[in-house]
Amino acid sequence: MSKILLIQTAFPGDVILVTPLFRAIRQELPGSQVTAMVIPETKNILEHNPFVKKLWNYDKHSRGNSVSYLKKWVRKIKDEKFDIALLPHRSYRTALLARLAGIPIRIGFDRSPAKWLYSHVVKYNYEGHEVSRNLSLLKPFGVINLGVIRQELFPDEQDETMVKGLMAANDLTGKEKIIALAPGSIWFTKRWPEMNFTGLTDLFLNRGYRICLIGGSKDIALGDFIIADAGSRAVNFIGKLTLRQTAYFLSKCRLLVCNDSAPTHLGSAVNIPTITIFGSTVPEFGFSPIAEKQAVMQKEMACRPCTDHGRKKCPRKTLACLRDISPEEVFNSALALLK
Repeated sequence: MSKILLIQTAFPGDVILVTPLFRAIRQELPGSQVTAMVIPETKNILEHNPFVKKLWNYDKHSRGNSVSYLKKWVRKIKDEKFDIALLPHRSYRTALLARLAGIPIRIGFDRSPAKWLYSHVVKYNYEGHEVSRNLSLLKPFGVINLGVIRQELFPDEQDETMVKGLMAANDLTGKEKIIALAPGSIWFTKRWPEMNFTGLTDLFLNRGYRICLIGGSKDIALGDFIIADAGSRAVNFIGKLTLRQTAYFLSKCRLLVCNDSAPTHLGSAVNIPTITIFGSTVPEFGFSPIAEKQAVMQKEMACRPCTDHGRKKCPRKTLACLRDISPEEVFNSALALLK
């Protein structure tokens, strides 16, 4: 029996994208015990995951750069006597933690600047999906060709009760045609403009659909702006649901429209028809939806992609890559998926 530490201290979307790896470990390395180390903001994603034995919080934002905090975690990891460290996050800090803790097998990608701290280096397939790339971390054990293992979250009874109560309070019975919109992103060059989301909202409402906005608490005002004139046919759930609760709510919806951000992967986790809008990034980076019914919206431009992550402002000051994707184009794509 192997004891495995998987460290992924990046954004929520990155943690959602690593969930197939937990199932694959159970399937391909039976008897292994997996501990996952994540940041407090993403712990909710992995709670109740039956393939994760222990879940650790690493507070990298407020304490992670402290030498004493690093030493504390090195001791904690060392005491667990792990056999294997899986390191999908390509950071020095995670590689250093595993190395200083003396974990003998440390597996990460050749793209990492800290790859010299790994015992086994796996080729980062730039042409693959991020799910497949994460699964490739099992290659040193002879595990290949796993196919597609969808992302997954495990809402509990309290999550379901919370969502059902919120839906009932807003007269969303689950029998209606509910469309979920996720307008947020921490990156400006990944956010489809709010006026475009407003236009899309109107098109759906005119067809008799109900609109519900989802996202993090930082986007509450954005959501209120988008549905300001929609009346009771649209509601703003932004900031009201955890990630697990959001996944459960999406399972009650007909369609999700979102930016290139975490909600894309929540949509894939519950296999809801998903439209993802790409601006400064491109689907070829490997972060497109993998729901059975899905579509991507983008404009071919000479300046795209201008980044592999997202930017705080458009280098050309036009944001044309997103502004030029019209609400009508997205709406027509949505109707095609809904058929």
